Amino acid sequence: MARRKKGLDLRPGPFFSAAASRLDLRSRRGFPVTVAGAVAALSFLGFLSIVANVSGTALRPLDGLAASAAAAMANPVCTAVMWVATLMGDFRVMTVETIVAAVLLAISGHPRRAGSVVLLVLTGAWISESLKVLVARARPDVAISMLAESPSYSNSLSFPSGHALSGILFFGSLALMLGASRVGRPLRLWGGLGIAAIGVTIGLSRVYLGVHFMSDVLASWLLGLTMLSTWAVAVLVWGRTQPPLAERVVRPLLGSWWRWAVAAAGAAAVLIAIIAEMGVTPLG
Repeated sequence: MARRKKGLDLRPGPFFSAAASRLDLRSRRGFPVTVAGAVAALSFLGFLSIVANVSGTALRPLDGLAASAAAAMANPVCTAVMWVATLMGDFRVMTVETIVAAVLLAISGHPRRAGSVVLLVLTGAWISESLKVLVARARPDVAISMLAESPSYSNSLSFPSGHALSGILFFGSLALMLGASRVGRPLRLWGGLGIAAIGVTIGLSRVYLGVHFMSDVLASWLLGLTMLSTWAVAVLVWGRTQPPLAERVVRPLLGSWWRWAVAAAGAAAVLIAIIAEMGVTPLG
């Protein structure tokens, strides 16, 4: 019978051994983890670079160019599209959208994904409001804003854009989930790009409507990309060290017909929220 060695055993446990294997760039599974980690690091560095230059003049050329481009492309159709996009990123509408998405994911057998969406959006909202107080950057000149009727506009804080951050976190996470699903490749590709485009358009609408500088939106995108990439790394490492998929599948709570009914009701709820919000000026 072999004797057990005395002393401190510093060998990695099964979880850390499995996690380390996922971080090996040479392996097929380790590559996406490494790429996601690199994207998170580079995005965060870009975000910090913008924060460091907010109070200076380095960002003025970018902001001025974006404002000029928005003014040049202004027309009734574009304004209507951007108005709807900005409403989709409003706090109250985003709350409805997040609840609907979480419910649909949960009843479809993906409670962890539902929790991830809620956690990402809530964390993004908290970080956005905290940074606005810390940075204390004033919004663009009220004279160029299409939403200038709000009496609180001139006293509002600009950096970062809460709409842009919430949009990229919410729609970006849904796009990643669709891309990682088992549906057909065309749907994963074009559906994911379409969903992500909605999140990007929400940010662009804030510049078009004149309530944010382009640097506000760009910083929000970089921060959101940092959070999404970090979340992806956690899912790729932690998820692949869990039991096999067949042992941890959560069955859908409702039949297919009921899930489609809930999806239709959710879409109607989002539409009602957008219509109800049309009389309120969104400045987040």
